[in-house]
Amino acid sequence: MHAVGKIGVIAPPITHALIVDALDGIDRTARAAGYDVVVFTCSTNPKQPYSKVRDPFYIHHISGEKEIYDLAVRVDLDGYIILADYFFDQEFVGELLRQFHQRGARCVVLEKENKLYPYVYAEQQKIVYRITEHLIQVHGCKLLYCLTGQKDRFEAIQRRDGFLEALRDNGLPVSEEQVFYGNFWMNTAQDFANKILNGEVPKPDGVVCANDMMAIALCDALQAGGISVPGDVAVTGYDGTMQALIHDPPVTTVKGCGQQAGQLAVENLLKQLGVQSPCKPLEPTLMLGGSCGCPVSPEVAVAAVEQSNTITRQQMLTEAYMNANHIVRLSSAANVQALQLRISEIAYLVPNWTEIDVCVCSGWLGKFQQGQSYQLHRYTDRMLLLMGTRVGEYARAGASFPARQILPRFAEPHAPMVVRLTPLHSDQDIYGYCAAAFQHAADCQMDFHYSNWCGAVSNGFRMLRSKLYTDFLQKKMAQYDTHDILTGFYNHKGFLQQLPQHAAQGGIGILLIQCPRAESTEHVFMLANVLRLLHGGGLHARFSDSVFAAAFAGEPKELRETMDLWILRMEQALEDLKRVSPGGEHANVRYAVCVITDMEHAQEQIDACMLEMTSKTALSPFRSELQDALSDAQRRIYAFPERDWNIDELCRSVGISRGYFQRNYKAQFGISCGEDIIQARMQRAKKLLADTTLTVQEIADQCGYKTPTHFMRQFKERAGISATQYRKKYAKQCR
Repeated sequence: MHAVGKIGVIAPPITHALIVDALDGIDRTARAAGYDVVVFTCSTNPKQPYSKVRDPFYIHHISGEKEIYDLAVRVDLDGYIILADYFFDQEFVGELLRQFHQRGARCVVLEKENKLYPYVYAEQQKIVYRITEHLIQVHGCKLLYCLTGQKDRFEAIQRRDGFLEALRDNGLPVSEEQVFYGNFWMNTAQDFANKILNGEVPKPDGVVCANDMMAIALCDALQAGGISVPGDVAVTGYDGTMQALIHDPPVTTVKGCGQQAGQLAVENLLKQLGVQSPCKPLEPTLMLGGSCGCPVSPEVAVAAVEQSNTITRQQMLTEAYMNANHIVRLSSAANVQALQLRISEIAYLVPNWTEIDVCVCSGWLGKFQQGQSYQLHRYTDRMLLLMGTRVGEYARAGASFPARQILPRFAEPHAPMVVRLTPLHSDQDIYGYCAAAFQHAADCQMDFHYSNWCGAVSNGFRMLRSKLYTDFLQKKMAQYDTHDILTGFYNHKGFLQQLPQHAAQGGIGILLIQCPRAESTEHVFMLANVLRLLHGGGLHARFSDSVFAAAFAGEPKELRETMDLWILRMEQALEDLKRVSPGGEHANVRYAVCVITDMEHAQEQIDACMLEMTSKTALSPFRSELQDALSDAQRRIYAFPERDWNIDELCRSVGISRGYFQRNYKAQFGISCGEDIIQARMQRAKKLLADTTLTVQEIADQCGYKTPTHFMRQFKERAGISATQYRKKYAKQCR
C-alpha cells in the first residue's frame, strides 16, 4: 500500500519509554490507514520556560533546537499530534498551538487540556479500575490506598476516580481519606512510606500508585523500613516502564497506556480528515509482577531479557562510537564531496534505520561576500539533499526540493513509514536536519550517542564552512594586496603594476620559473633566495604556489640572450645547493620566456605564456631527462661560448654515446651541436663588436678562438662581412 498522506508529531527528545509507547500507537494506527508519520524532535527539553533562561549560550542552543518545530508549522502535512504533556516548557507548547491555530492546521493534543484543539487521554479511569479490582478480587485486599498526583491534574483525578469506583463497585468503604495526593515523583512515595512506618497512617493491605516511579520508590522505602512487599503490603504501578518490570520485586503495572493514547489521537485526526480508522482498539495489558503477590507473568520475564539485550546493544554501540573517530573525520573534510562521503561512512552509528537522509538549507555554506557573521536562523524555503541512503544502497545526493515537502522521498510512491527529523545546527546557526526512517516506531528512541552524532555532523558543517570562508578571504585579500605573504615578493597583481616602471624603450623580457615541488614551504624559500641572490634589486614575483617570475629590460634581440644567461646562472646556483645539501630533494625547474614590446597587452602575453607552461607540465609531468640534459648543455654553450667545448665531454656529462648525443641534439634544436657552438660564438662576437671598443684580439679571446686569424676568417664566412666592417656598420646604430 502506498502512503496517501502524512501526519506530523511534535515531540520532545524521544528518551522516555512513555513517549516511545505513544509513538508506537500513533505509527500503528496511521500506517494501517496509509499515512506516513513524521516526528519532529530534538535533543533538548528545557526544564524552565525559554523566557526565563539567562545563560546566553544555552539560549542560542535552544533557539537552534526549536527551529525544527518552526519547520513543522511551515510544511505540508495533513494534520498534527502534539505530545504536549511531555514538554517541560508549557509556555512554548502554548505558543506552538497558537501558531498551528493561526495557520488553520488540524491538530490533536495528547494528554493535555487546552482551549484551541481537541485533546485525548488513555482510558486512565478504566485502567486503574482494573488494577484495583485485581487487588480486591484476586488478593482479597480490604484496606487500600491510592497514591496519585496533584489535585488539579486531569491524570491524577482520572486515576483517583478509577480507584474509588472499583472500591464502590466491590462493596468496600469509600473515603477521600484513602487518597493521598503528591507530584508523581519519588519523594511523594517516600514521604507516604514514612507515614505508614511511623504509624501516622494505618498499614494497608495494598497501595495503588498512579505511576511506576512512585510504586518503585514506595516498594524500596517500605522494605527498607521492614515491611515486606508483597508479604505485608501489595503495591501496583501504572505505565509499564522497564524500570518497574526489572525491579526487585517486579512491579505489577499496566503496559500500553501510551499506545492507546496514541491510537486515540490518530483516530481523532482521521475523523477530522473524514477517514475511518481500520484498527481494532488497543487495550493496555496488565503485567503481573511480584509486588502484588502474583507469580511473575511470562511477559515480565521477557521484558527482563529484552532489557538485558538492550544493555548489550548499548555497550556495543558505545564501543563503536569510541572507535569511529567520527568527530575528527567529519571536521577534517576538505570539501563538500568529502563531507558527504564521511557522513555516509558513519551512518552505521545511528541504529536500526532503513533510510537516512541529511538535508541542508540552500546557502548553508554562507554568502561569503556578506562576511562570516552571515547565518541562517531558520530553515530555507528550499532544501538540498546532501546525503541520502537506504539499506543496501549507495549514498545519493544533490536533489533540491521545497522545504514544505520535507524529503525528496515523499514525492515518490512509497509504503507508509515513520520518519524522525532532528535539527543540525551550531547554536543559532541552522544547517539542516537529519531524517531517519525506521521499520518500527520503537526504534525512534534517542540517546546521548545520537545527540553526539548530530553534533559531530553539525561540527563538520561548521568546520568546512569556516575553511571555505578562510580560503575565500585569502583569495579576496590577494585581489587587493600586491605582495605574496610568504616570500614578500610581488604577486601577480603587484608585478603587473610595477612592470611599466621597469620597461626600457625597446621592451621587457619576462622569465617564468616553475617548480612543481614549490608548493612546499622549503622549496618556496629555496627559489625565493636564489632569485634574491641572482636578480638583486630587479623586479621579481611569485604568481602562484609553484610559478615565479623575473623581469629583464633591454632591446628585444638582446633579451633572450640575457635571460638564457640568467637561466644558466640559476641552474648553477641550484646545483650548488644540491652539493650543499646532497640528501635533500631538489625539484626539476622549468622555464618559459616571453618578450613584451606592447605594455597594453603585457598581462595577456604573460598569462598565455604561463598557461602554456603549466598546461604542458600538467599533461606531461615527467619530462624526458634527456631533453632536460640537452637543454642544459645548450644553455651552458650560449652562456659561456669562450670555453673550449668538446663534444665528447658533453656526451659524457649527459651520459650517452657521441652518435646518440648528436642525433638527439639536432632533433631537439634543429642544428648540430658543433654548429650551435659556432653560432653561440658568433652571437657573442656580434654583441661585443657592436657594444664595446674591445680589439679584435680581445673579442677573439672572449669568444673561444685561439687566434685572431681563425676568428676573423670564420666571422666573415658566417656574417658575410669582416669583423671590422660589422663594427663600422652596427656600432653607431646599436649605441
